[in-house]
Amino acid sequence: MKINSPDIATTNSSSPNQALARFANRDLGPDTDPRSEVWRGAPSVIANRDSFSNPVPYHATEIRARWTRDNLYFLFICLTWI
Repeated sequence: MKINSPDIATTNSSSPNQALARFANRDLGPDTDPRSEVWRGAPSVIANRDSFSNPVPYHATEIRARWTRDNLYFLFICLTWI
């Protein structure tokens, strides 16, 4: 599954402004650990711009996606800088 948007920076996609979701053979249970087997190999993008496509300093959210025949799953990871 591909999601196109001008406001995302790709990290694991071969095309700019495109996010990928990896297929999962079964529906996923609640799991918010980015190191878990479910999310470890999932493609990701970094969102770091506002609604006008302006960069937002010191802010970024990593977004990972998986999908099954019936559902689409997202994991949002807030990235911070000290």
